[in-house]
Amino acid sequence: MSITSIENLSNELFYELFEYLDGIDIYKAFSNLNYRFQQLLNSSSLLFKIKINCQYDESNTKIFKQLTLLNHLNKHQIYSFYICIPYQAKHFFSSYSIDSSFDHLESFVLDEIEPTILIQLLSKLTCLPRLFSLTIDMLDHLSKLTDIYQLIFALSKLKYLKFTVYDTDFVNTSLLLFRNSQISSIEYLIIKHRCDFNDLLTVLSYTPQLRHLNVDPIIDDDNDDDDDDDDDDDDDDDDDDDDDNDDDDDNDDDDNDDDDNDDDDNDDDDDDDDDDDDDSIIENILPIKLSNLTYISLEVHYIKFDKFTVFIKNFNCKLKVLRYKTQSNDVTYLYANRWKELILKYFPQLEKFYFQYEDVPYYGHQSPAYRKVDFNQFISSFWIEKRWVFKSEIDTSAFIFKIYPYKETWYDRNSSIDYSKSSQLTIRYPSMDECSIDIHGILRVAQFYHLEIKRKQIDISTLMDIICRLSELDSLKIHSLSLSSTCDSSMEEINRCFISNKNKITKIYLEKFNKIEEINFLIKFCPQMNYLHIDSINNMDIELFIKEILDKINNDGNQYFYTLCLSIPTEDDKIIEKFKNIINSNKSIVWYSIKCILDVIYLQWEKRIITNI
Repeated sequence: MSITSIENLSNELFYELFEYLDGIDIYKAFSNLNYRFQQLLNSSSLLFKIKINCQYDESNTKIFKQLTLLNHLNKHQIYSFYICIPYQAKHFFSSYSIDSSFDHLESFVLDEIEPTILIQLLSKLTCLPRLFSLTIDMLDHLSKLTDIYQLIFALSKLKYLKFTVYDTDFVNTSLLLFRNSQISSIEYLIIKHRCDFNDLLTVLSYTPQLRHLNVDPIIDDDNDDDDDDDDDDDDDDDDDDDDDNDDDDDNDDDDNDDDDNDDDDNDDDDDDDDDDDDDSIIENILPIKLSNLTYISLEVHYIKFDKFTVFIKNFNCKLKVLRYKTQSNDVTYLYANRWKELILKYFPQLEKFYFQYEDVPYYGHQSPAYRKVDFNQFISSFWIEKRWVFKSEIDTSAFIFKIYPYKETWYDRNSSIDYSKSSQLTIRYPSMDECSIDIHGILRVAQFYHLEIKRKQIDISTLMDIICRLSELDSLKIHSLSLSSTCDSSMEEINRCFISNKNKITKIYLEKFNKIEEINFLIKFCPQMNYLHIDSINNMDIELFIKEILDKINNDGNQYFYTLCLSIPTEDDKIIEKFKNIINSNKSIVWYSIKCILDVIYLQWEKRIITNI
């Protein structure tokens, strides 16, 4: 039976349709059609999601119209509110009361709301029997945070809280212990405003049911991470001053070449005196039992590692996921053994660890302190067993070091995974003139096996210089090569590098291909290459491209190169057949396979090995 009228659609189908529409829009469209739709709109089976969004003063007329329509809706049927009316909020909430009639209201989003209006509203929300989720984006400032949190914790059914403050005054504030505040039922807590560890401990002392915690940013008003930045203490033999040495921004390049043979000792040194000082952040708050807490994500600005450990040790929980991002000059964060000890002792159930350390050098020089760190400790047995891998990134403004759970990458496909050789270096910068400044130290502090260069184009001489410094590289990913930018004066250096070349690169990913000479260079410069992936060959004839590559491999006697991957916008069976004809005509190939998966053509072959007798 064909449906020729909208009225022939079932109620169930309308309910599904209404899931995607705003409640006020539903009322405007269907309330005056006929008796059936009036009954449908008043059914207890239908719950409305209401969105009111007016950004400008001249929207008073719009607000009035929405209020008029909203008053026609049954409060018992409202499931969620999204309200963003920064200029009319006072008028709206004085004209439209929130009371216990909203017995199905589960989610409330308040966007760009002023603190005084928020406080007045929160005191009324306690009457809502099913308010499980509250999202607040508050306009500055932070001075009323204690009152606001105390009112939020009075919401007895609340499970989810996201609290953002657009803070522009940067006034230092501290949360006070909440008097007469009840324990909160919050399980998911997202804090997006400035606070310190002491503030956070205050909040957490009222959330024993917490499962998920996300805080950004955490800032220490003491700024103790920078206390030692101007010190130029070059005494590397004094093991008792490890923490001071870690924070130094030494400008003396002679220290860059020192071998730090005491890394293990440094890693194991707890510096009890410093810990005693850091205990002050806990004040009178005892260790917190958070039995359900399994996920923590923290973004921290310029707080020492020792202060962080004092904070995190107060959590009695079975943590499974830890995300920790910091901007810091304290290289203690980069001591793998310190992290290992912390995790084994306090969070043995940890399954996923995401760590990012960002060091922003002062203008005019690099921070040399990280060069004393043995990053190879991050590929020891502990990290390999966890399958947590090490990555470093360089750009013009910062050095970034990361630890994260392994996930499959292009160079691991169809090959066995050696987690001890998973460390990766990514270089990104807008100007090649800054290349030597950015990578000078990093290239020597760790053993990297995978290199990715994010620059749109890199000249051959610079690429060769970087690769020659990374002797253990197995894979290389670049956007495109620039042969034309290589000047005559660089050719002699390139030729010398060819002669002494001992790189071990086996896999190359070229995002954009311009001309066949680029492939010729890669085959010659990387004689052990056995895998080449090309995303784009521009407007070059693909048949000619394949033929020239096979001829080049045959003429050079390359016995390793055997896999070619080409990204083709659309799968074309004719292209596959043309490839087969070209390969069949090449007498040096004794076996091959060709297939297309998700617009990528995979061509594998085996060469006839010719030996001279």
